[in-house]
Amino acid sequence: MARPRDPKTRLRICAVTRQLLLEKGYGGLSIEGIAKHAGVGKTTIYRRWPSKADLVFDAVYNRTPPPLEALPHEPRRALTVLIQALARDFTTPEALVATSGLLTEFAAREDLAQRVRDDILAPPYALVIGLLEQGCTTGVFRPDIEPRLVADMLFSTPFVTASILGRPMDDHAVASLVTHVLDGIAHPGDPS
Repeated sequence: MARPRDPKTRLRICAVTRQLLLEKGYGGLSIEGIAKHAGVGKTTIYRRWPSKADLVFDAVYNRTPPPLEALPHEPRRALTVLIQALARDFTTPEALVATSGLLTEFAAREDLAQRVRDDILAPPYALVIGLLEQGCTTGVFRPDIEPRLVADMLFSTPFVTASILGRPMDDHAVASLVTHVLDGIAHPGDPS
């Protein structure tokens, strides 16, 4: 029978990965170096993550979106809070360093890109879609909008602005983005 994995080991490996990412950059990062600094063997890392890209993505971006119950009840405010949280994840120092290397890996490895879409992006994306649909149903937003297209705008703008343009968005900028997008889809009779 295999020994259960110690969750503290995972946390230590992820913390060392973030630290070394800042010190060495994505290209200078290696499983060997992470293992050495974390005080574990390479096999300990490879049992949990099949590659450097998988480990870096997990260490940098593996966040759980807030549950729907924890978000404000009004769709506009809930969308602002959710997109602000996502933008903060995109703009940590580790995320800004990791992104270019990870984008290259995503292009080369469909399995990693699919994992990111399914495990990391799908939960908050589904929340955004649900809030947009709720807003359509309650008359806050026009009923003819395309929730997926609006969600794409809300997700991609903070990511591209921070990762590609080098201008991370703070909470105020994200709130402004959400306001501009949602004003464009607001139901004409909605007073908010």
